[in-house]
Amino acid sequence: MLSREFLRAHADEVKLAIQQRCDDAQIDEIIALDAKQRRLKVESDELKAERNRISKLFSDKNLSQEQQAGLRRQATGLRDRVQGVDERIDDLESRLHDLELWVPNIPDPSVPIGTTEDDNVVRWTWGEPREFSFEPRSHADLGENLGIFDPQDAVAMSGTRFYALAREAALMERALAHLMLDVHVREHGFEERWVPYVVKSDAMIVSAQLPKFAEEAYY
Repeated sequence: MLSREFLRAHADEVKLAIQQRCDDAQIDEIIALDAKQRRLKVESDELKAERNRISKLFSDKNLSQEQQAGLRRQATGLRDRVQGVDERIDDLESRLHDLELWVPNIPDPSVPIGTTEDDNVVRWTWGEPREFSFEPRSHADLGENLGIFDPQDAVAMSGTRFYALAREAALMERALAHLMLDVHVREHGFEERWVPYVVKSDAMIVSAQLPKFAEEAYY
């Protein structure tokens, strides 16, 4: 999540990034609410300072009962005003937090700008594309014919766009996972961890999956 200090100092940069990502976030509203909240915090601090000053006056033993009663009325009034201002600060904080969750990160300058896959840029290729003397079939068709790719059972269990692998395909999937882990741990300094498959919503928020992709998430 981008800090409010960064948003205040780089509002135009963030707005451009949002536009380039074809995204949507209310930067102007965030900045306006942030300014209002900071003013209220100053007001709250001033009221609390005045309340503390009045509280110290009660230690004066020369005060008359009438003066003490007046100080109590002032202290009560300040207490109520502080409570009201702090409640407004909390309400603004809640609204700001909700808005900030929709602010995306700024893309790296090297990322190409585009709206469709046709705008993608090929950075490198590996090997030469194979030429076939026949019309090649998709991996899904080949897998189903070989009995190692089963989308029907997976869809019945989990929904559309899921698939199940069997025999050689399952073995290959496991081997690829081991290869990836071994290369990164042995050659790139990563530390291997096993973590839970199920996470709390806070973990989805800090990884930028919520609230934006709430409709696509399984729970």
